[in-house]
Amino acid sequence: MTPDDAKDEFLTRLRDAHPEAMSSFAFGASNAPFVLDGGFRFGLYNIDSIDYDGLHEAGNPLILVTRIVLPPRNILHLALLFDGGGLQAVQARRNVIAAAAKDQKANKVRFYLHRQGIYLAQADFPSIKDPSDEMGMPLSATVGYFADVEHEGELNAVETEYVRYLGSLLGGTPLKRLGPQGSTLGGAAVTPATADFNKLYERIIALGAYYERPLVERYHVALNHLGQKHFALLTGISGTGKTLLAKAYAYSVLGISALNLPAENFHLIAVRPDWTEPAHLLGYVDAVSQTYQRTRFIDALLQAHRNPARPVFVCLDEMNLAQPEHYFADVLSAMETGESIHLHREGQDIGVPQSIPWPDNLYIIGTVNMDETTRPFSPKVLDRANAIDMSEVDIPGYCATLAAKSPELADVLDAALVQFLKRLSDILAPHRLHFGYRTVEEISRYVAYSRTQALLPDALDVQVTQKVLTKLRGGPEHESMLADLGVALDDLPHSMATVKRMRDELSLYESFQFWR
Repeated sequence: MTPDDAKDEFLTRLRDAHPEAMSSFAFGASNAPFVLDGGFRFGLYNIDSIDYDGLHEAGNPLILVTRIVLPPRNILHLALLFDGGGLQAVQARRNVIAAAAKDQKANKVRFYLHRQGIYLAQADFPSIKDPSDEMGMPLSATVGYFADVEHEGELNAVETEYVRYLGSLLGGTPLKRLGPQGSTLGGAAVTPATADFNKLYERIIALGAYYERPLVERYHVALNHLGQKHFALLTGISGTGKTLLAKAYAYSVLGISALNLPAENFHLIAVRPDWTEPAHLLGYVDAVSQTYQRTRFIDALLQAHRNPARPVFVCLDEMNLAQPEHYFADVLSAMETGESIHLHREGQDIGVPQSIPWPDNLYIIGTVNMDETTRPFSPKVLDRANAIDMSEVDIPGYCATLAAKSPELADVLDAALVQFLKRLSDILAPHRLHFGYRTVEEISRYVAYSRTQALLPDALDVQVTQKVLTKLRGGPEHESMLADLGVALDDLPHSMATVKRMRDELSLYESFQFWR
């Protein structure tokens, strides 16, 4: 795709999204956007040629479009839309600029993005760290758009950083990723309890996550049916997307357009096995330095307390690697009673208040695996949470989504492989030994890479042995499972040999395991 093709595609998407809009472009080298000290120069535009009266009368918006070329060969297109009061502010600023110009024109106006807002000025400022009076009052756009139309998957690291930076400058202005036919990802943050669930679910799927709607409905209701307590546990076999669901739901609520973009209101906290007291979660006072040693959870708690109008999400990943009652008791009590959570008794300012009232806008999600490395939950914890089992997997549905999202896997994920993986999972599922979506994707990518590199003609056989059979162990109650595996794996000699060995062990010792 040439740069002109990419530009035309982006403009087509804008027209699909806003067919009534008037657009102004800044694609020349001298008009190019760039980062400068204190902000970002979005582009240089002739705002004299705009029919403001016509736009106001018809209720149509103005869209400013630009693009930036980033390494290795990515073109990030950007757009700002102004309508209503924002468009009136652009017109008013245009009149001020034209009146001050010698030629009474505003045909070379630079749009500067700053944390205080959008400044319009004819002068070329090398820095806008401290905006001068000459730049006028800051304006606000209604919405911002971005897209790399040639690369529809995840943004690369450089693009991600640019989008993150632009989002921080735009502040409360929604920044959306513009897709084909004018579709959008992301947008304005919403209040979970009153949000349109259909739109939330669409956002989750658009982010690239795959979950059946009933599961997401259960999760949504579990988090929002109480006004003060928002606490859910996501349980199930490994690899079914428990952490991803917590993240995708939070991103859809917060209006963030890609899962690889940062989100200041989503905190993923990995629980460690050595967490034995509340200080591991809540922090503590350092007796030597007389400062409070903060944790990410305290940062989230303070963030929710200081901005009660915006939801804050905390995902405690692998929550039961440590005993939850040991490190989570204070949080459970405050969440249940609505009382303040007490942190310290120091009289002087140590960076954290003595106590924090429990915020109604804090959402806590724990992901849970149940195996020999984890701790069981007590009735005290389970009584205070909704536990949602995510062990059931829809392999055909997931494979269809994966093939659409990753075209390089389309040939690998043919009907034969999908049916084989489903059959394998169906044999193992009654014994809770089946596999999740992560395993399906990794097997597919392993086989695809082997084909591309002309390596391992038996790649699928190798993967079944290395990714599926390694978790098998049991006793006489699994005899029928091993027999069924022997039939299903008949064409895979490595896997068949492993199953035969385990069946022999079961016959001799009344138990079996892969790691013998």
